Amino acid sequence: MINAILPILTIIIMVVVGLFINGRNAILSGDNTALIQQVQDTPFKFDVMINILGKSNASVAMMWASFSGTIVAFILVLSQRILTFKETMEAWIDGAKSLVIAIMVLVLAWGIGSICKDLGTAKYLSAILTDKVSPGIIPMAVFLLSCIIAFSTGTSWGTTAIMMPIAVPILFEISGGDTGLLLYETIGSVFTGAVFGDHCSPISDTTIMSSMSSACDHLDHVKTQMPYALTVAGIALVVGYIPLLFLPSSKVVTIVFPILVLIIGFIAAFFIIKLVGKKVDDAPEVSQEKIEQKA
Repeated sequence: MINAILPILTIIIMVVVGLFINGRNAILSGDNTALIQQVQDTPFKFDVMINILGKSNASVAMMWASFSGTIVAFILVLSQRILTFKETMEAWIDGAKSLVIAIMVLVLAWGIGSICKDLGTAKYLSAILTDKVSPGIIPMAVFLLSCIIAFSTGTSWGTTAIMMPIAVPILFEISGGDTGLLLYETIGSVFTGAVFGDHCSPISDTTIMSSMSSACDHLDHVKTQMPYALTVAGIALVVGYIPLLFLPSSKVVTIVFPILVLIIGFIAAFFIIKLVGKKVDDAPEVSQEKIEQKA
């Protein structure tokens, strides 16, 4: 167990440490004397930490963290003589190979995002939609569009890279510079729509890996997880996104509304399971040999 937990824990810790070090160095090398003085005097103050994280380069911190996690994993495996050095290197290379497709999809998605930015897609859509649609409808529209894109492409990361540079500027322009509830909802709608589509997509790498690891027929796995995801998405639309069309933008609403949505959403999910859900019949035991044959 420790062999699995320790490298992951190392990555998590090193991401935080890397973001702090990278952001702090970026501020100290800048010309904002007031901020530099704050970083030197009170680096762990909340608002100072926000500035440090905002100036950090996440890709650098992630590289430090992944390299640190790799070293820890190597040390654990080699010190316990679980694998030889050659076998360890081969396993690491195989793991890197499995990420090539995901990296390529992400790079292409970044390319699409950059093209949209250079073409001014967000500004164009903002000019068309201003005074024609309510700002409250943007989060719901972004959520649905993110669902479709993620389901079609099978990647949540790629969907986020495409949608985020478009959705946030559109909302900001149409709402007249709203930085409260609508902005948070729009950012969240990109992530939730992307995760929903990726979770349900039959071509998603996570869906394929789930069906393979459980020795389950792939399409059966897709069909059985779809009702759960669709139910939660429906609750999110009814409880979270549609009410935004009628709510005013204020600090009280920004604080209270998300809490109410979570509470009502949990209650709705509970009653849907109680009223619509059915108990699964006891499945017959399947021998390990049959599982391996199916896999």
